[in-house]
Amino acid sequence: MSKIYRFEFKYEIDSRQAYFIEKDIKKFGMKPDLNILTGDGEYTVTSLYWDSHNFSDYGDKTGGLQKRKKFRLRIYEPYLDKSEFVWLEIKNRFGSQNTKSRVRLSRSEFNKLVNFNVKMLIEREWNYKDLSKKDEILRNLIKSSIKPKVVVRYRRKAFVNDQEDVRITFDHGLEASTGLNLNDPVRMVNVNPHKLVMEVKFCYIMPYWFKDIIKAYGLKADTYSKYEKSLEALHRYNPLTR
Repeated sequence: MSKIYRFEFKYEIDSRQAYFIEKDIKKFGMKPDLNILTGDGEYTVTSLYWDSHNFSDYGDKTGGLQKRKKFRLRIYEPYLDKSEFVWLEIKNRFGSQNTKSRVRLSRSEFNKLVNFNVKMLIEREWNYKDLSKKDEILRNLIKSSIKPKVVVRYRRKAFVNDQEDVRITFDHGLEASTGLNLNDPVRMVNVNPHKLVMEVKFCYIMPYWFKDIIKAYGLKADTYSKYEKSLEALHRYNPLTR
């Protein structure tokens, strides 16, 4: 099966802009994501990002490389004890195109993995549809020797159209911690106060009406990375090498 490439563009906005843009996109049929259990489509995203000892993924991002990736473990709750499973994800990006490989782990598997029990992934029973992802995951964990680096958490409000081929999200309350797992409610640091990140994702062509919104609000696409911003906030007084 061929991979589905999604286009993704990000815009850093303030709360006032977000309020009016949200009203505008609803006029064009965008509705709160019904896959979200909350009525307004808002939920928490918490991710544990992994990287090499010299932060090679971070370096690829700050260096402006067109081809780069992120390796993370993600839940849609504030803490692990509120989630029955964890998504292991590798997000590959080339320019504005993205693909994502994801595998669902149990909490027990997650706890073994963060204790560096990679053998668990080798020996686990893989679903047939996930077998193609196994080598990519193990290559990152073993050959690249990546380790947990930062926990990133934020609130997301999501909208989709009827065809579900366009998705627009508003992320706010970004915070981060050097905690190395998703188990403990460690102290978080505010990363980007008073700002939101709007993302538009689509498979083929950007909707014509969204282009009008970009023009009306004077928006400029940004290469915004929550992982990058979080690392730099946590290392504010001891900057990483770019």
